[in-house]
Amino acid sequence: MDDGCSNGTPCLLSSILGVPRPRHRKPPCQRTLPTTLVVDASESSSIAQGDCDSSDSDIAEQCKTVTESADVFSLQPSELIKKLQDLQKKNTALNEQLLRSKKKLKKEAKRTKRLQENMSALTSNMKFLNEDQKSALHKRNRKGCVWSAETVKKALQLKFACGSTGYDVLLEQGNPLPSRRTLCRRLQHLSFQPGVLKEIFDIMETKVAAMTDIEKDCVLFLDEMEIRRGLELDRGSDAFLGTTTLPESDQPANHALVFMVGGMNTRWKQVIAYHFTGAYVSGDTLKDFVFHLIRLCTQISLRVLCVTCDMGSSNRAMWRTLNLSCSRNSVTTCSVPHPCDEQKELHFMPDPAHVLKNLRGHLVRKDTMRLSDDIVSKYGLPSAHVSIQHVERVIELQRDDQLQVASNLSDVHISNGHFTKMKVGIAVQFFREVPPVIRFWIEKKMLPPEAETTAWFFELIFQWYTLMTARHPVVALSHLDDAKYKQAISTLSLASDVIRGLNIGVKGVWKPCQSGVLMSTEVVMKLHAVLINERGYTFVLTGRLAQDCLENLFSVVRMMSPVPSAYDLKNALRIVSVSQFLKVPKASGYTIDDSTYLVDLLSPEIKQFQSIIQSEESDERRDFVLDLEEVSSLEEDVLAHLAGFLLKPIVRTVEHCSVCMRMLVAEEPGPEHHLTQLKEYVKGGRNLIYASRQVLDFVFKCESAFKSFAEAQDLSHLRTPLKALKEIIANNVTLPENPCCQHKDVIEKLLQRFVSTRLQIYLRWLNTPEKPAECYASKTVAGTSLQ
Repeated sequence: MDDGCSNGTPCLLSSILGVPRPRHRKPPCQRTLPTTLVVDASESSSIAQGDCDSSDSDIAEQCKTVTESADVFSLQPSELIKKLQDLQKKNTALNEQLLRSKKKLKKEAKRTKRLQENMSALTSNMKFLNEDQKSALHKRNRKGCVWSAETVKKALQLKFACGSTGYDVLLEQGNPLPSRRTLCRRLQHLSFQPGVLKEIFDIMETKVAAMTDIEKDCVLFLDEMEIRRGLELDRGSDAFLGTTTLPESDQPANHALVFMVGGMNTRWKQVIAYHFTGAYVSGDTLKDFVFHLIRLCTQISLRVLCVTCDMGSSNRAMWRTLNLSCSRNSVTTCSVPHPCDEQKELHFMPDPAHVLKNLRGHLVRKDTMRLSDDIVSKYGLPSAHVSIQHVERVIELQRDDQLQVASNLSDVHISNGHFTKMKVGIAVQFFREVPPVIRFWIEKKMLPPEAETTAWFFELIFQWYTLMTARHPVVALSHLDDAKYKQAISTLSLASDVIRGLNIGVKGVWKPCQSGVLMSTEVVMKLHAVLINERGYTFVLTGRLAQDCLENLFSVVRMMSPVPSAYDLKNALRIVSVSQFLKVPKASGYTIDDSTYLVDLLSPEIKQFQSIIQSEESDERRDFVLDLEEVSSLEEDVLAHLAGFLLKPIVRTVEHCSVCMRMLVAEEPGPEHHLTQLKEYVKGGRNLIYASRQVLDFVFKCESAFKSFAEAQDLSHLRTPLKALKEIIANNVTLPENPCCQHKDVIEKLLQRFVSTRLQIYLRWLNTPEKPAECYASKTVAGTSLQ
């Protein structure tokens, strides 16, 4: 053919494959390959063999391409059609696979995006965990984790709120928290012994140095709470707790007196001291300690402006010592020269919340109250009498109604129960809700017009209390609004005039609550003028003069026990101060204070001031020579059983040592082990530990020495009872020698456990009441005595 197509193959391929016919080309001068390339199997195999032998990859690829092209051109038309169909199917399959891959890729992209969003949300939701807690989650074991101060504070707060059992449950659930032993180790450098908390003052000095001058203005608060009688051993500090420490005596304490300072310009507070006291503290003793605390505060540059307390007998005795007075016909004296600067005044202020509760107490006890004639005539009141009967009538009118005029008033507000009269919230509602309701029923002719006097008096007292406990600038004393300021001063002056002329009771004698109103109002009037005019305050929040912060602390302490012991109180104060626990129970009787604790007792700075707690060396005698007597047979049986109890943790550590086991544990029970055998759960079993003869002789001599010393000396006088008794017994009793070289301290541990356990037995015997109480003020208090 003249078109250059040999045998018609290119034309047939053009028609089948749908491609244009190739253009006519002139033949080359020298043909290196024939027009139709036919490669047979032998040539293909030779090329393949050459491909394998060649080290040049490009030559191998070219040979492969030539082979495939030759295969195509050597096929018949039917074979080409079949080949084409196969390629089309393969192409379709590949397209479907590509589509599935794209869908899968898109699905995985969405899943990846969702996982990223979840991870982002998880990261943001894990902000409540500190970095060390997040790191602990990646570890299988929490041992060796280094916990930050913030995590320790959080753990202490949880332990205080949940208790030891609740905290253990949190640990068992896998929460990233320190163990209880770790918490104890982080607290052991803080002794918190009764008296001035020196470690607090050491770190406060650093904090106060960073304050501005106006931030150093503060108020000293003091209040007492009831504690459970009883002498207790504080093994952490090796000291007895439970005796009176202000003044120091051997009498058992039943109250704790706590001292706290709080900021006047900024919100901060800090416990600085506490003492165990009896029911009464003399005025001179209390005054001297208060002035001592003020001097210590001045040494670290704090400026104590006022001392706030309730109107208890001890506090009023202190006022009398300072010649502070207030009566109907005398000038109110509520300040003395400052002990650190006689040019300035130190004010003493009764807590307004306690004064308000006392006023309500007189009303619910149905004490008659009569206003002065001048007040009645000046304000056009229909009567001079303030009576609780009008409030009782209001409650009676709405008793059966579902929609009540005063839904916040009930029988609780007019009851005289022990717990009701302690609630400040009930007293505030009492004076706030009554005035509008009385006036409503007067308009409805359901109450006589004379009830207006009661409404007017209640409204005045509530306005007075609002101004005396202001915690927001809206109600604070300030010159920003002169009209509002003059109205506030007028209300405070009117309240003083009304209370001064008020006659309470049949005889109309002067009551302590009247002195409280006049003295607290006088302090606010004088102090706010000094702060605004001289100290540069824009406004004065009088609520920072009230001792709500200290009452909130007591509410938190009572979460541990309604009537805590001396040991419970010490631990609670330490945990609250370290963890800065601010969660006040909803049932608290006082307004929740929003101040934060000033000192961070877990900061690295405190390590500079106090190392790990060590008992102070005392000058008490420990060289007693005791007359050891034989113990009775009954005591031998009891001591043999006690010796097994003392040996139990020691045996667990040396059970692999045959020498120590032969020295500590008897091979067969002896006659002295009869009581121990009877206490076996399985008769004839050896589940309990039977002390050896050598250990029994040592324990018998230790008991004889303990009894001899307890009869000759009062153990409560020992400043470091654990250390002192251990040395006294060691000086009078020969310690057995341990032949084992690896466990030389076994006898020392046994002696230490004997002293600790024997002291606890002694204190339990000492604190047992001669006759148990038959009745209690409440079920909660009764439950604490079932121990």
